[in-house]
Amino acid sequence: MKKSLTKLEYVEEGGKCYYIRNGRRIEVVSSPELVVPKTKRKDFKLKHVQVPMPWVEALDQAKSSGVVCRLAHRILAEAFQRERMGGEIVLSAHTTGISSGTIRRRAARELEQLGLIQLKRHGKQALRVIII
Repeated sequence: MKKSLTKLEYVEEGGKCYYIRNGRRIEVVSSPELVVPKTKRKDFKLKHVQVPMPWVEALDQAKSSGVVCRLAHRILAEAFQRERMGGEIVLSAHTTGISSGTIRRRAARELEQLGLIQLKRHGKQALRVIII
């Protein structure tokens, strides 16, 4: 003997909600304890970053400028963040905090010559970084 599937009908009357199944009215009660409010996820804020000794030694030996050191620290911070969030490191003005594109490219080229990073170029897009 096959059971036929019955269709549930949803009705709202007098501020209450009901389902009607096979002619029977079933009141829907929602408990405030069961309803969990959605919380907005907080942005990832970086507090600490470890700087590898090969980077420290290479930057000291090259007597790099402040912009190069600042870019190196930003790249390491972004790499740490990307380990958790995924994606690749993009040297945009927003990411690095260095507004001038020329200065940013020169500093990135110097880090590449020191053997700390490898750059990927795609036309006129922002530089992508691979940490060696």
